[in-house]
Amino acid sequence: MKKEQIQEYTLRISNANRTGIITVLFDALGTYVKEGMDAEGYERLKDSLRNATRIVYELEGALDMDREISANLWQIYDFWGRFLEMAIIKNSKEGLDRIYDMIISMADTFRELEKKDDSPVLMKNAEQVYAGLTYGRDDVNTYGETSLGGRGFFV
Repeated sequence: MKKEQIQEYTLRISNANRTGIITVLFDALGTYVKEGMDAEGYERLKDSLRNATRIVYELEGALDMDREISANLWQIYDFWGRFLEMAIIKNSKEGLDRIYDMIISMADTFRELEKKDDSPVLMKNAEQVYAGLTYGRDDVNTYGETSLGGRGFFV
């Protein structure tokens, strides 16, 4: 994953509510699977898919198993995790495109849920980031400001 993507995901997480964090995880998962699909050489494939697998395990851990839908989601996540692990073991990209499509579809679903979720931002004391009207060579300049005293996050 490129440095810019990591910064984008970090910014999104710091300003996300419950559903927003799950959406960011799906986006990162899709990025790693896509990198695996495009990887040349076993080491790059393994690294990308190992990172994707870690995110799948994080998604499994985020489930509230007291809810009925969680069992269904767990089965999907378990399938993805096993599939990605087998792709690493077999050094195979076969079927990654189908997994990628499933991840993107699930991400789109959670994006819709995120629009309806009015829960508060989870990270307190995070920097407030403003995008200015001044532009850098490659992108819009951003400015961070912590209005609360001190640094650190309260979750």
